[in-house]
Amino acid sequence: MSNVRPRKVLQPVTQAFESLLPEQLFFLRALSEHGVEFTVVGGYAMRSLGHTRLTNDLDLVIKQTDDNVARVGRLLETLPDYNASGREPCLMQPEKKVVWKGVELFSTMKGFLYSEIEAESLHCQVQELRVRTMSLEHMKRAKTLALAALDRHGKKDIDEADLAFLRAKSEA
Repeated sequence: MSNVRPRKVLQPVTQAFESLLPEQLFFLRALSEHGVEFTVVGGYAMRSLGHTRLTNDLDLVIKQTDDNVARVGRLLETLPDYNASGREPCLMQPEKKVVWKGVELFSTMKGFLYSEIEAESLHCQVQELRVRTMSLEHMKRAKTLALAALDRHGKKDIDEADLAFLRAKSEA
């Protein structure tokens, strides 16, 4: 007899995205139109798992391929009020990010390969868009890593509450 617990199949909470700002929804549509591969992480991923916590920003991590990063670059050129002016981070480098009107687009996520995130991800319907969100197990791992990080000033209480929610959800 195996000690391996069967993996739970979770249905993401699509209403989690109802509080998106118009600019954030615009950005998701632009990603889709440009064919960019990405996954929602952070607060909106937590909300898609059923956590009712508030979040202001939309955190995304992109797939690290030359073609995908080039698509992101073309998308950024089309954004209203976005001016890279020579400060554009190289999204092929680890732990770089682009910020635009409540969206944080990360090149990588510490402690994860994108292929891992993608393989375990859930899918949510956000209006007419189908978006990938980070799985429960990966969110637990991400929050554990966040609590160990030294650069999470002011976010420890949120990370602890998120991790407690995730642990309870995975035991339910």
